[in-house]
Order: sequence, then C-alpha cells, then structure tokens
Amino acid sequence: QEHLSAGYGEWGNLIQDDITDGVNWLIEQKKVDPNNVCIMGSSFGGYAEAMGAVKTHNLYRCVISINGVYDLPKHLRDLNKLLFSDINKMINNQYGDAKNFSPYHSFSCFI
Repeated sequence: QEHLSAGYGEWGNLIQDDITDGVNWLIEQKKVDPNNVCIMGSSFGGYAEAMGAVKTHNLYRCVISINGVYDLPKHLRDLNKLLFSDINKMINNQYGDAKNFSPYHSFSCFI
C-alpha cells in the first residue's frame, strides 16, 4: 500500500521519471541501442508513452499507444460519473492542474 500511495499524484511526473531513468539505465548498460528505443503501452501505459513523447521526445524513436489516456481533465470528469474515486488520488497532481500533465494539451511542443 505504501508503494502504491507513493505514486498518487505523480502521473506525468515521478512515475514518468522512473520510466525515463529505466530507459537511460538500459542505454548506459548497453542493453539497448539508444537510436532504436520505442515505448509502447495501453491505458495508463498509453498515457505514459504519450508523456514520454512530450517530456523526452529525443529518447524515443517511436511511440505506440493502445487506448491511451491523453486528456486528464476530461478523463477525470468522465471518471467522476463512475465509481472510481480512488483513481482521482492517482491522477491528480500536486505540481499543477491535470491539464499541465496531459499529452493532449502538450503536443503543441511538436508544432
């Protein structure tokens, strides 16, 4: 429970940094070719890959999302209609509003 709750509010921040750190470690250990790294995921994993494209786009050659979550404010509004109140603890980010950690609202960095 302690490990789970440590990730609350860290979507797009510390959780994303853990993924980036893992990829960089693999590169440093020469386990992967730094010019051929791809990130893929679904649902939260799809969100993480999209944030990887936003935050560390030079790290990945490709990104693949399957049913990714891109617009956190919309996702939170939709979830509030359901019985998933715990997901709000996981998504809501103490560093800013959900919009700041939404790939949908961040892709302007590629335009």
